[in-house]
Amino acid sequence: MRLVEGVYLVQGTGFDANVYVLNKGNDVALIDTGTGIFISGIYRLVESLGLKRENIRKVILTHVHIDHSGGLPKIVKDCSPEVYVYEGEAPYIETGKGAVILSTMMGLSFPPTKVDVRLKDEETIEICGRRLKVMNTPGHTAGSICLLDEENRILFSGDTVFADGSFGRVDFPTGEPEALVRSIKMLTTLDVKHLFPGHMNPVLDHGGEHIKLAAKYVEMFV
Repeated sequence: MRLVEGVYLVQGTGFDANVYVLNKGNDVALIDTGTGIFISGIYRLVESLGLKRENIRKVILTHVHIDHSGGLPKIVKDCSPEVYVYEGEAPYIETGKGAVILSTMMGLSFPPTKVDVRLKDEETIEICGRRLKVMNTPGHTAGSICLLDEENRILFSGDTVFADGSFGRVDFPTGEPEALVRSIKMLTTLDVKHLFPGHMNPVLDHGGEHIKLAAKYVEMFV
């Protein structure tokens, strides 16, 4: 599904997170991977752009939960992309011990996988012609990140904030209610038009209003 120019969605199914496919020319990048169960859907979308799966040059994880990172080992094996993970969570991916949430109940394993780039808070990376600002937004996990495309007013929000005022749960390891409140309040200061979250539907236009609603609700419920 095309969302805006150069950004496509592979909608999450079941436990799977949404996967965002970025494209410019022959370069493809993924934001999150899903569990890996439905990885063929990612490859089909890339092929529908007239490209091959090997054109996936970069993979960026918003955090290491298995519903966002489980497909990473296979994508690395198939496509050899550079792997980008926030510095606080990169060791979990490299040891294979971090993406364990939900893995036991789903019968999934996660082999150690090399991280090529350890992302830092507030740094800017260039991906498929876009400048994405890395924003550490702890709460769902300590190392959760959002990615802000300031020029196009797009926020890839992972599991920090969703549509309609929803937000990520805080009862998994390294989750922290007070940190999530602070993170979402910080996000309300951004100029966001399009909100592309890790679950539920993306928001085209007025994404900032959904973030402000989440900031109101999060103080009531966490």
